[in-house]
Amino acid sequence: YVSHITGTDNNKKEEGESPASSNKERYLTAKRDAAEERRRRHAMERLDADIAELENKIEEIEAELFGEAATDYVRAAELDAQITDAEDKLLALYEEKERREKEEESDN
Repeated sequence: YVSHITGTDNNKKEEGESPASSNKERYLTAKRDAAEERRRRHAMERLDADIAELENKIEEIEAELFGEAATDYVRAAELDAQITDAEDKLLALYEEKERREKEEESDN
């Protein structure tokens, strides 16, 4: 009864909860970090896939440009514009990938 009035049991209870709370916080932090790592990895995989797709598209357009469209200057100009557009997008993806890689390095 005295310990109940003085709150000594409550102090022991709080001390007992502290490791559990600490463990819970560590678990939640680890879970949040793992989720963030998965998001980063997935974003890098998407970037790599988008880069590969654009590189393939550029190769296909160049093949047409130097093949079928080699004698059609109007089609060649259209294809050249498509290549320029794709290369601009590709450059932006490379820059985004480099930025994300630097962020990962700075986080580690």
